Amino acid sequence: KVRSKPKDIYIPKIEVDRLKTWAERAGAEAYIAVRILDPPEWKLIPLDRLQETEGYYRISRGELWNGYNLQTLS
Repeated sequence: KVRSKPKDIYIPKIEVDRLKTWAERAGAEAYIAVRILDPPEWKLIPLDRLQETEGYYRISRGELWNGYNLQTLS
């Protein structure tokens, strides 16, 4: 996902469910990667931090700021 500024992000449940299924089969951890343009930065959000809403999963602005950056995971 790409955002010009940090704000709430809504992702359709079917997309996240497919990612979860793939990660389980591969024995991997899955993250949602978000590229913020201002300030320029990548954030990685683990799937267990997503909030379920009706038909979507939500990444709140606060959770986005608390997400991992690429240096944290290296």
